[in-house]
This record gives sequence, structure tokens and C-alpha cells, in this order.
Amino acid sequence: YIVQALVVHTNSTLQLWSKEGSERSFTTRQAKPSSPRNLTVIKNTLTSVSVTVNWQIPVFPNGRNFYVISYGIASDTTASFPATTRQNEAGTAPSYTLSDLQPFTSYTVWVQAVNREGSKRLTSDQSNLIKFRTLTDAPSQPLHLRYANTQSTSVGLRWRPPRHLNGVVAKYNIMLAEGRSVNSSTHSNKSLAVPMTVNGNTRIATVTNLTELTWYSVWIVAVNVQETGSKQLTSPPSNVKVFGTPGGPRSAPRTVRSNVSDVSAIIKWESPLNVLGSVDWYRVSFYNVTSSNPRKQIDYEYISGKDDKLMILYYLRPSTRYRIKIKAQTDEKLWTSAAFHYFTTTETGELPQPCRTPTVTKTTSSSVHLSLSCPIDDGSRLRDCRIKRYSIKFRRHNSGNRFWEKKSVSPLSQLVDLIPFTFYEIRLIAVYNAVYCNLIVVPSPSLVIKTDPVAPPPPRNVRVRTKNAKDVVIEWNLPRYVNGTVDRCRVGYRTGTGNRTYKATSSTSISLSSLKPDTTYTYIVQALVKHTLNTGSEQHLWGSKSPVRSFTTLQAEPSPPRNLRVIEEVLTSVSATIVWQAPVSPNDLNTYVINYRGGPCTFVIFLTYLPLSYTLSGLQPFTSYTVWVQAVNKEGSSKLTSEPSNVEALKTLTDAPSQPQHLRYVNTQSTSVHLQWQPPLHFNGMITKYNIVLAEGRSVNPETHSNKSLAVPTTVDSNVSNTTLTNLTQLTWYSVWIVAVNVRETDGKQLTSFPSDATVFSTPGGPFSAPQTVRSNVSGVSAVITWERPLNLPRPVTWYRLSYYNVSRNSSKQIYYEYVSAKKPKSVTLYDLRPHTNYRTEIKALVGHELWTLSASHNFTTKQIAPSPPQNLQTTAVGARSVTVMWSPPLHANGVLRHYRVFVQSGRSRSPSSQGINVYGSLNSQPQTHLNVSGLTAVTQYHVWVAAVNVDDGDLISQLAGPANFTTIA
Repeated sequence: YIVQALVVHTNSTLQLWSKEGSERSFTTRQAKPSSPRNLTVIKNTLTSVSVTVNWQIPVFPNGRNFYVISYGIASDTTASFPATTRQNEAGTAPSYTLSDLQPFTSYTVWVQAVNREGSKRLTSDQSNLIKFRTLTDAPSQPLHLRYANTQSTSVGLRWRPPRHLNGVVAKYNIMLAEGRSVNSSTHSNKSLAVPMTVNGNTRIATVTNLTELTWYSVWIVAVNVQETGSKQLTSPPSNVKVFGTPGGPRSAPRTVRSNVSDVSAIIKWESPLNVLGSVDWYRVSFYNVTSSNPRKQIDYEYISGKDDKLMILYYLRPSTRYRIKIKAQTDEKLWTSAAFHYFTTTETGELPQPCRTPTVTKTTSSSVHLSLSCPIDDGSRLRDCRIKRYSIKFRRHNSGNRFWEKKSVSPLSQLVDLIPFTFYEIRLIAVYNAVYCNLIVVPSPSLVIKTDPVAPPPPRNVRVRTKNAKDVVIEWNLPRYVNGTVDRCRVGYRTGTGNRTYKATSSTSISLSSLKPDTTYTYIVQALVKHTLNTGSEQHLWGSKSPVRSFTTLQAEPSPPRNLRVIEEVLTSVSATIVWQAPVSPNDLNTYVINYRGGPCTFVIFLTYLPLSYTLSGLQPFTSYTVWVQAVNKEGSSKLTSEPSNVEALKTLTDAPSQPQHLRYVNTQSTSVHLQWQPPLHFNGMITKYNIVLAEGRSVNPETHSNKSLAVPTTVDSNVSNTTLTNLTQLTWYSVWIVAVNVRETDGKQLTSFPSDATVFSTPGGPFSAPQTVRSNVSGVSAVITWERPLNLPRPVTWYRLSYYNVSRNSSKQIYYEYVSAKKPKSVTLYDLRPHTNYRTEIKALVGHELWTLSASHNFTTKQIAPSPPQNLQTTAVGARSVTVMWSPPLHANGVLRHYRVFVQSGRSRSPSSQGINVYGSLNSQPQTHLNVSGLTAVTQYHVWVAAVNVDDGDLISQLAGPANFTTIA
């Protein structure tokens, strides 16, 4: 029965009445629900990051609904759906809160209802689409704040807008504070003469009315305005920028003046005014204005703010114009404005002779002793020119640094606090003073001298690494700040207070060998440095010795254990007992180490209670092992191990194998089965045979069931991994398993493995198990199929299954099947068949509850019936005495179409009364679908009919097609 028009996902009761009467209940399946309705936004829940939406449930739920809500950013307001969406399961309630949204962003939302039917999801169409925009939130911090064009009282600022605007930025607040270590999160804004707020579209601002020579910290914040309450939403502060305002025009050094000659000049100046704090340094730069590049700086020098505000320039060009630029640096590391001064050197005049080069009387590693010679001509030829003072200027040779000056020196002077083993450039300066001439500075030629070296410091990170009882390795790092090149190092070592033994090396490590075991040594490390002196000769200096350190050599290793052997009497498949004798020289023995190897693995056992025997357990059966023993003593954290004892070999006894693997059956016949398996994972010996155990049934315990007598041997050779069992009963369930058998060497006992996993199979029916004598009684659209009971079955038949196939179309595609109880007549009537079509039936029987017999196949062909009427009847080429009649073949031939019959009749009759005209085709072809009718009367109305004809024990004529009306012409 087919019951229609039921309600989806609803409990229903089906009542079928028979003699006894019966009543069954069932539940219809879920179907696709209709769409949710009236999706809306709850306005009072809308925030910058969340919103709650609700909807009405579908009109037709068609099951247990849950809801899936989809949403995406509506970047294109004209598009139906956003480019990317997210989905959340919203549960079963008709409302949901969307969270983690972006502020000030437009979204599109829709919802769908979903039913689950097994693993399938039945999803409704989309609900109505709604759009909303989240509220404004505080923007993220402004980016890349920087300053430019810093003036003494103003600064220009630039920045980029926040990465996340989260609304429309209404304004930017500029925050300014004095100082360089200001926390932007806790500091309040300082009152400024300029407005603190700039428009939200602005990315540039100028802050004025600042204090010169002052450090400032500046940052900005962006401000949005909330739509609902006009609340200002402030971003986190931007990065803090620190800048210092330079000095103003009145902060430059004052009263710059010069006293010049033809090749030198003395520059003097006064301290600047309006400077906060004190001046640390002055920077004096000078330029040759008359050169091809007047902007190119010739040289510069720093003058301490605590010294005289004076600088001497020499080696100038006569009759040349120079420009001096002087600016001061405050104790806050800020520079004032620069003061400029111009001067021109005089023409070349008669100068006093320069000082002779100073003579070096003594050098040390940190000082140079000089003898100074006055000029040969002290300038007496120049009127009233006399030497005012001598000065010494010096610097590290080829360093490019400024000269240091030692003023008002005596003829015997010395320079101290110098760097050892360093070249210095030294000049003697004579300063002449005269009433009628300018102050003249005359330097001597340069003297290059090298300070003496100092002995190097000791090597660093000295450490010792013990190799064995007689060998150690001492390592170190070379000393730092060596005035020369380390040529080699040496190690001195001794025991007690005796003389040290020295060993030298050019590397940073050395090996000491042939030491005494268990002995304490003291040692030092010393570096030898090679120097090249001012005279060009080489000097070697031994450096300081490292602190005295000590090490103790390890104890000597014990001698090996003796006479290791295996006790054969207690050897088993999983254990072995070994014995040995103690070493001749124990040397504080404290542990025995037993090593044994089986296959690729080596095992180690430590025995600290010093036994002379041990039982090895957990061994693998039927496996060869090698065993040896070592003696160990202990010294601190290092272990000294003796040479191994003699190596002893053993082989464990045979044990029962593990269970056979992967038993399976193939090629099952009605009375036989072929079995295959894999050998055990662990043989534990030499497998002699396999025992096959077979039992009827599917729920058999291999460990408790005894073997059933079989027509084939239950034992197969150990080299075999497959066999065939015969003489089985057809249509029967069997359980089969196998066991492997070893034989023990000592007593010949059979050692049986655990049973393999049981494999269950059934034998199919034999050749005579199929239903017998299948017959058919057919018509054009139906057939009655009958059969007889199968033969030679071990148990009675409970059901028959009949399937039939359309051989003319697809012989493998089943059209329909039906079950027939064995208690009912063995007959089935097939309806709605196609006329004149080949069919095949397959009938098989169910024995018991799960075993099917072979199928009985039967072919039959339905009879022909009358075809359907021809189609598209029409007349053409109508003349005075002839006409052409045309039509199309019938939609259903229902057999072999033999010919058409055409009826032509004049008058007003609506049915043919004359005998028709038969229309045939050529040999082995379909009949023609047109006819040329002649011999008609002019100006006469005619009616035409056509019928199709099959022939099967008589003519099978279709219904008439027509009439088609026409009138002949005059």
C-alpha cells in the first residue's frame, strides 16, 4: 500500500484490517523547512561591536528547526550579498546576538532554518535581508607622529590618521609637556598659546610660543563623537616624540674677535646671554671664504666651557679671508644659535724661526720625558718681539682627533697618563708677543713617538678537562688588551712544592699526559707577548701568571672481572643466570655493569651491591645473546670503567609461538573453503605445524571449543600459509581458527600458541539449491511467474526473492523486486510491463534467516498489442482530383508495426464506412507515413482517417487518427 498526503515529521497510525486485524504506528521523515520570517534588528541592543536580531519561526517547520545566521560587511550597498560572509549556529531560539563586529561598519544579515535528517542538513531558503550600521567607537591611536622645521619658539608636526577610524574623526588634541621622560598615559596637558584642538581632516599643525633651548615631549589623540549621546570617544595616545628647541638669535656666543698674523690667528669670544643652565662645550669651525667652495669646512675643534674662550689657528694662508662659526652646547645637550666672524690674514712678513723638534729623553708605558730647545733666533731682529710662552700639543698619531694642549711648559717637561704601546704626535709651540706686532704662534715640526708596552694580563677562563686517570686537557682564552701580539702560552704544573714543569703551545689548550692517578696537581698559565720597539728591535715579555689552580687526577680503572660463564642447568626461554669472579685490582670498586646484546639492541644493568652472579630476565625465547661484565669505580661526577670481561654467548630455549596473524577465507564454495594466513609475529622457536580448528556456528569461543572431525587433515606443514577445507555442508555458518605448534628441545613437549582470531564464513547453496521449474504466463502488459521449491536444502525455506529486469534496455538494472513467503503459493504477477519486450527474472530462496541459495534465471517476452494512434495527420497538395495525406508514427508501437490503413470518405459522415487503403513500406523497413490519393471529385468535401496495424495472430488495429477535412478545387 502507498499512503500519501501525510504531514511531515508527524506521528501517524496505519491501520490494516484482515481477519485478525492489525495496527502499526510510524513517524514521517523531516523535510526542508520554509524560510524564517520578519528578520529585524532590536535597535536598543545596537552597540559599536554587537547587535541582537530576532525573527519569526517558519510557517512550515517540517521538523525540529535550528537556525544558521549569516552576515558580512556590506561594502557595496547595491550588492545583494557581501563578498565574504561568516556563519554561526544560532541555536533553536528565534533570536541571536552578533558579537565581535567592527565599529561604524555596515552589515548585511539573513537567517536560514535547518533540519537534520541523519547526516543530511535540510536548509531552508534565505529569510529577508536586513542592513544595519554599528555605532561609533573610540579610534585607534594616530600613526607616525613626527616633527619638522624646529625653531627656537615653534615646531611643525605631521601625523597619519588612525588605522581604524571606527567612525568620523571630529578633531585631534595635541598634548605637550616639558621634559624628555614623560608618560603620555598619566600626564595632563600643559596650557599652550595655540589651540590644542585641530580639525579631524587635518594632518599637520604648528605649535608656537615655545621656550628656546628646552626639551619637549609631544603626542596626539584622535576624538570621535558618539551618535547617541554626543559623548567624546578618545583614542589611545600616539607615539611620544621628543624634541629640543634651539637657541634664539640672542643665545649665540658674543663679542667674537680675532688677532691675526699671516699664518695664524687667535680667536676669542664671550659667553652667550639668555641661556638656561651652563655651557658644556663650544664648537668652533672655520672656512676659507676665498676658496672655490666657501661652504666646505676646513676643520673644527671643541673647547670646554670651563676653559678660556680662546682658540689658536695656525697653518693659515697669508692674505686670505676666513669665516669663523661658533655655537655653544648647554648642559641639556641643546645647541644655541651660531655666531659668525670674518677675518683676513696679513701679508707674508719676517717671522721668527720655529722651535726645534723636542728631544725624547725617556719613555715609559704611560709617559714621555721631553727636552725642549728654544728657537735659534728668538725674534730679536723683529722689534720688541719676544717669546711669551711655550706650549706642547699632542694627540694619537693618525687618529684625526683634536690636539690636547699643555700650556706654559718648562724646558724639561713630561706628558703623563698616556696609553701604553701607542704612537703619539707631539709639537712644541712658541708664542711670541710684541708691542708693535701681532701675537705670533710658531709650531715645531711633528715628533712621532711610541710609548713602551706593559706586561700582558693573565689568560682568562682557565679550566681543566679530565680525560682519564693519566691525561687532562687545560684550556683558556687569550688575555684582553694586549700591547702587541701573543706569541705563545705556557702551562706550569707540579705536585706539592716541587719545581714546576713547563709546557708551551701556540694554541689555547694543551694536553698533559703520563700523570699519576688519584694525585692533586697545581698549575698556572702565562702568555708571552712580542713587541716592536721604537728602535725597530723586538722585545718579548712574559705576562702575569694566572691564579694558581689545582686539579686531581682520577682513580685508575679497576681490572676486568674474570671467568664469566652461563649456568646451562637453569637456562630457560626467558631467563639466564651468569656468574663471574671479582677483579684482581678492584681500585675502590663500587659497581658492576652487565651488558648483554640480542639482535640490534644492547641492554645495560648496574649492580651497586657487588654480587658475583645475576639472573637476566625478560629475554626473548629462542634468541642468541652475548654477555659481558665491567667493573666501575667513582670519582666525583666522572666514572672510570674497566675493560670488559670475557664475552660469553648464550641462546634461550624454545617457547610457544605467538598467535598466527590475519586469517581470512577466499573462494568459498558450497562444500569447500580456501584459507590463508600469515605466520606468528614471534616464532619463539622453529614452528613444526599448524592445527586448523573448525566449528559450526557464528558464536564460538576458540579457547573452549574442541576440534570437529574433518575430511581433510587438521594439521598442515609449518612452511604452508594456505589450505583448502572440503566436505562442508552447503548453506551453513562456520567458525575457523588456527594455532601454531613448536617443540621444546629438552623434552620434546609440544608448545601451542594462542588461537588466531576466529573467522566466520558461510557456504553458499549448491547447483540444485536454486528454485526449480520457473515458468511464465504472459500477456501484452503483465506476466504470471511460478516456480517449484529448491532441492537438497539442509533447512526449510522461509522467503523467496523475485527480481526482474528489462533485457531490451539495461539487463543489469533491476526494475523491481518482491519478497514471497514460503508459506504462500510460489507465484508472482508482474504488472505494467511493456508490450513486445524481453524481460529476465531472478528468483532465490532464503534458508533460515541469512543464507541465500543460488538464483534461478528465466527469460520471457510480452505479447504485442494494438499500437497507439498515428500522430500529426494533415493533408497537402490538394488538387481537383487528388490529395497527399501525411502523418507521423504512433507514440507507442506496442509491437512490430506492419502497415497503416487510410480511410477517405466524402460527405458529412464522421466515421469511415468504406474499406481503407493499406500503406506498406519497402522490404525490412518501416511503413510509409504518406499517401497520394487520386480519383477524387472536384469541388467536393472529403474526410480522412488513419490507423496503425500490428499483426500477431490477427490484425491489431489502433484507434483512428482524424478526421482531417479538405475540399478539392474546381
